[in-house]
Amino acid sequence: MKHGFIKVAAAAPEIRVADPMFNADAVIRAMDEHARLGVKVLVFPELTLTGATCGDLFYQNTLLAGAAAALEKVVKASEGKDMLVFVGLPVAQGAKVYDAAAAVCNGELLGVVPASCPGDKHFALPGALLDDIQIGSLGPVDFHPQQLFQHSEVGELTAAVLVGADVTAPVSPAVRHALAGATVLGDGLRLPRDHRRARREREAARQCRAGGPRFRRVEHRRDVFRPVPHR
Repeated sequence: MKHGFIKVAAAAPEIRVADPMFNADAVIRAMDEHARLGVKVLVFPELTLTGATCGDLFYQNTLLAGAAAALEKVVKASEGKDMLVFVGLPVAQGAKVYDAAAAVCNGELLGVVPASCPGDKHFALPGALLDDIQIGSLGPVDFHPQQLFQHSEVGELTAAVLVGADVTAPVSPAVRHALAGATVLGDGLRLPRDHRRARREREAARQCRAGGPRFRRVEHRRDVFRPVPHR
């Protein structure tokens, strides 16, 4: 922080559809570049690790396992970086697949945030009582939409992320995050959007059911950012 300001950034590297390891390398290069610039919060588009146009491949274990391995690679590459990174990927829990963003900092997976109102028919709505999630060797960590991430040394820096069509929801999670104390809101909505996709996302937002939040305090370990519950 300098004069009360921090650097935040959004990165959209060139990726390949359904090639998670290639995409992980692109994410890592962007992380390295932004870390050198002193960025503290870095946001990637939703589904960056797989691409957003995989269609029915989102249901394939091969793609989901590849996305998990790619996330492990990204988490390992984040070691030593005082930077919170939100990176999008599909994750499976039980028989359902979710559009989610992983919160990564200093070699740790801090939490996984599913889209409250996914804009793609392939992804499930998060229920009120989701279990903690394990992704490959990472976790278990919190897995629900109402998550905040606070810097351990700069209390004023509390970040949250929006995924999918959350930003277009009738009552956007951004409002709840801000009321709960978020000072930085990252939006991972993929672009560009055509008119048909925008219409589908608005319809998905209208049909989105409001679920009760589930909060749990996570013990702060050695990471510089930590998850904090909504108040």
